[in-house]
Amino acid sequence: PLNDLVVSQRGDLEVVSGKNNVSQAVKLRLSVERGQLISHPSYGTRYPLGKKLTPSSFAGFRISIENSVLSDDRVQDVPDLQIASSGDTIVCKLRVRLKDSSEISTLFALLK
Repeated sequence: PLNDLVVSQRGDLEVVSGKNNVSQAVKLRLSVERGQLISHPSYGTRYPLGKKLTPSSFAGFRISIENSVLSDDRVQDVPDLQIASSGDTIVCKLRVRLKDSSEISTLFALLK
């Protein structure tokens, strides 16, 4: 789900909860550039936009993604994070372990 609400099987609107809520929260955190929200300057992820992609900038981006995801109190760790660059797109595939021992996987694409 991309929003706070989903349509139930009965056709009613429901609030996203559980693992779907965590997945949504991770995607939102990754979609906001750190510092973009004036009221929440530490929310989001630092992007290597406008910079040449070097091993160092990739490493910094990886650390920023991990720190951003780990800032959610429901997240235990990020056991798998794959980052690939193709043309004008950076694609991130994450596996996130939650504190209740369950896991979620998500895919995130970013235009450079």
